[in-house]
Amino acid sequence: MAFYLIKAKYSAQGFRGLLERPQDIADSTKVVLAACGAGPCEIFYSISAGALILILELDARQIGALEIVIMCGGDFQEVSSEEMMRTQEFKSSSILSKGIIDVLHGEAKPAAE
Repeated sequence: MAFYLIKAKYSAQGFRGLLERPQDIADSTKVVLAACGAGPCEIFYSISAGALILILELDARQIGALEIVIMCGGDFQEVSSEEMMRTQEFKSSSILSKGIIDVLHGEAKPAAE
């Protein structure tokens, strides 16, 4: 599973609904996320982007399902997701990348299979 930053941009109708019926949607959002099998999450609003922002742990199938559910409701006009990694995972990826580059430049042999 990976961590994702999800940005769901409200439609004008959806954003207007937030103003007409002010509410904290954290509980209802958590119900949807639990149905998708998401791990713990953080829920934010970005007023400047007119978006709901989620940071949570999912796999590829779950993120696909969540994006479909978000877009089916009509309150959002766009959804994007960005996979994130912890700093230690980035270090590990960097070490692996260096090994691949060394092989490509002929400075090392490929790892044994």
